[in-house]
Amino acid sequence: MKKIFIYLFIAGGSAGYMAQTDSWVNITPGPVLNYGAAKLIAKNNSIFVFNSNYSSLLRSTDGGISWSSLSIPSDSTRHEYNDLTFVNDQVGYVVGYDGSLFSKYGIRSVIKKTTDGGLTWQNASNGLLHQSILTHISFFNANQGIAFGTAQMKTHRFITNDGGQNWTYLPNFGPDMDQVNSSAGFSGQDGIVAGVGHYMHLAITHDEGSTWTTRHFHSLTSASGLKFFDDQNGIVVADDYIFTTHDGALTFASQIKFPYANFIKSFDMIDLQRGFFCTDHDIYYTADGGNSWSLSYSNPDLQLVSLKIEGANVFASTAGSSSILKLDISDRIVGISHQAKGSQQLELYPNPTSDRFYLGAPEGEILVSAVIFDQLGRKVKTQPLAGTKAVEVGELSPGAYLVEISSGEHTYLHKLIIQNK
Repeated sequence: MKKIFIYLFIAGGSAGYMAQTDSWVNITPGPVLNYGAAKLIAKNNSIFVFNSNYSSLLRSTDGGISWSSLSIPSDSTRHEYNDLTFVNDQVGYVVGYDGSLFSKYGIRSVIKKTTDGGLTWQNASNGLLHQSILTHISFFNANQGIAFGTAQMKTHRFITNDGGQNWTYLPNFGPDMDQVNSSAGFSGQDGIVAGVGHYMHLAITHDEGSTWTTRHFHSLTSASGLKFFDDQNGIVVADDYIFTTHDGALTFASQIKFPYANFIKSFDMIDLQRGFFCTDHDIYYTADGGNSWSLSYSNPDLQLVSLKIEGANVFASTAGSSSILKLDISDRIVGISHQAKGSQQLELYPNPTSDRFYLGAPEGEILVSAVIFDQLGRKVKTQPLAGTKAVEVGELSPGAYLVEISSGEHTYLHKLIIQNK
């Protein structure tokens, strides 16, 4: 499969009263994350909130019930960590630099790796070029990742194919830009990154960066990011516009103006139609790709920063407070109105899998069917469960799926990862 990386570069009100429609829960952690923008990452049942201004990290391993405050060690007194990513709830990476442009020794690029959920960190900087301020890192599977930096107003790019043990510098970065600072990845080897410039550019490569197709958007000055479900279908958000593409951002099938603010701060999508969009103090929900909206959350005293969908929940982080918000969206993911309480009692194993998985039902409960949906919300497989607890998935492509398991009494939802054979 070809790798495709789509790079988004950035340069340089109210629509009347609406009643809040959703019941968000404030899962306020005990530790305070200082002040500044907080990046939120959710993996399985773990939540990480990272503040680059203070190199501080909050972690919850039980969905936000309890929290611990962690620190990321540095090799010098002059350092800065700019970005953090987690491959799963245990393995994560942070990028930044040590030193100063004005010191005798200059800048030293730094990547650190954790394999225990952020409790301890080890250097993973072999192969990096120094004098580059690393600003972003993204992993598309357990082994393949990309780190970005900026030096002399050009973007440096480093790749790894062995889980960060070694990094290789790629000098053939076609589009001119200042800095990459955010990304969204999806299954397999594909991924998308967002960056900073003087106006918005979309640069598309189908050969790992050797050649590029670049589009310029001089009327757009900033962007919130992008969300792709495969190498063709995705959403790009810039300023207060929402763009939908079905051909890898070569063209846009629709362009919708967001009616409630001049800038969308953060967003995440369930599929191409359903998603949550965050402004400074409000969160809006659309079920039809932005044609209509409802007010999901509003608080004029709370500064919202980032928003993330993970499993059957939406999480939102804040700045200048210790508040973290959580909303259960299990009834929206596949359009069902009820989900069984205590669904953790149903077992789905092994997960990840490459060919089949098995189901373990609660005692006395008879399972009837399993329905599998892809990341676009499309039904890709239905299997009756009469007389069997095994579900064959070898014909499905690697990626993330949602499994709806039904019995005579309950409906259970489980996230499923199908990996390469």
